[in-house]
Amino acid sequence: MAPVRLVDTLCLAVGAGIGAMARYAIALRAPSRDELPRGAIATTISDVLASLLIGLMLHWYATGRLAQPAYALLGMGLAGSLGSWSALAVGCAELAHRRDWPMLATYLGGNVLGGVLAAAIGWALAGG
Repeated sequence: MAPVRLVDTLCLAVGAGIGAMARYAIALRAPSRDELPRGAIATTISDVLASLLIGLMLHWYATGRLAQPAYALLGMGLAGSLGSWSALAVGCAELAHRRDWPMLATYLGGNVLGGVLAAAIGWALAGG
């Protein structure tokens, strides 16, 4: 395993800051619905967008078209903080507490399947 370089760590931190701000901007503008947990639509938008970016960045990194610092900035930092499994888990816990099993299955399934599909689309768009 290669040693951690300071430039990669700094790029990751900057990317994470940008991703967190983007996530917050999405949360401020995303619609909400009473039957969904607070922020559920914003969480899904953020997670699917992050998955798309990860698909793009991972392909470019794997094929040598993206340097390690850029991957740390965009793939791990920005996309990593844009997506939030913890927010998804909180929303799922809220739906489980309400015993709204159909909505829980829809929310969790849509988020996970949407994320996997978005990552595959990102990979394909990157040339895969």
